[in-house]
Amino acid sequence: MRTVTAVVGVTLLLAGCAEEPAKETTGTSGTAWEGPPAADESGSIPVDTFNAFLETADPRLSTSPIRAAVEFVGYGEPLALTTSVVLEKPSLEDVDEVTVTATSDGLPDDSVRAVRYVLEFEWGGHDWRLSAATLSQRCQPGRGHQGFSPELCI
Repeated sequence: MRTVTAVVGVTLLLAGCAEEPAKETTGTSGTAWEGPPAADESGSIPVDTFNAFLETADPRLSTSPIRAAVEFVGYGEPLALTTSVVLEKPSLEDVDEVTVTATSDGLPDDSVRAVRYVLEFEWGGHDWRLSAATLSQRCQPGRGHQGFSPELCI
């Protein structure tokens, strides 16, 4: 099986830049997405609340897995030195499922250096829906594991 990877957008270099407050996206019901729910011990994040949000949100969010991913993780106000969003498809022929990996590295935290969300989307015929989401983190040197893992840093 051949994997096709598309780097979408530009890695943001934000060191020392003033940051604007995040712009909330609201659904037609007036509800705003406030960010992903907490992950369990395995790193799995529930997706039902986000999919319910997509039902009432700006339709452009559900027609683009990249836009939906950026909304899910809350990159309106990035705190990391670098942020990347990468879209992967299993092949050029299979467009019913895609994976978006969103990584923030260089976080201003004494324990956590980087966080990574892996978001799996499925095409529902007229829009994308989040089918699975996981969170992992990389610790600062001397504060725990150096690879991405759902394990907590110390």
